[in-house]
Amino acid sequence: MFPRSIIGQKPKTIHFDFPCPTSIEQYQALYECPVHFSMPYNEVLVDERYLDLPLPLANPLTRELLEEQCKTQEIALFGPQGFDEKIRNIIHTMKGEIPSLESIAKMHFVTARTLRRKLKDRGVTFQQLVNEELSKKALNYLSTTDLTIEQISMRLGYSESASFIHAFKRWTGKTPKAYR
Repeated sequence: MFPRSIIGQKPKTIHFDFPCPTSIEQYQALYECPVHFSMPYNEVLVDERYLDLPLPLANPLTRELLEEQCKTQEIALFGPQGFDEKIRNIIHTMKGEIPSLESIAKMHFVTARTLRRKLKDRGVTFQQLVNEELSKKALNYLSTTDLTIEQISMRLGYSESASFIHAFKRWTGKTPKAYR
């Protein structure tokens, strides 16, 4: 992965999430960069320019097979639904909090960047999904319950009812009281 033939293109730093061995000097000599252990996750930091270089052992057939395998595993892991439907379901079932993109990405074992990209491929953003689901929940609460505006805003995950009222007005053009 890091061919020595490319001068100046070695990793900048490497983080491992496993315990520190007795001698990290061997790792630092091998990778020719600072190496840190007991980190929250594994990470290899390289110069951005390195990403534009072709991999010396790249094989188009292997890439095609691996991409197909990833798609198969994605369907096995998440089902035939897209990420947008999965996220809608998560937001719909959550009570008392507005989930973050990062927390949902962790639930699906992907990075926030990957999740954003997958949603973009489906033509939506995370914020659009949150707004759609919260507005549906708000409309349902206002139509079918006698909960106060404050109680509804708390159930939807807003810390202040003023924030909920502002969001509701943006979604519907009316205040929750006028809608009810």
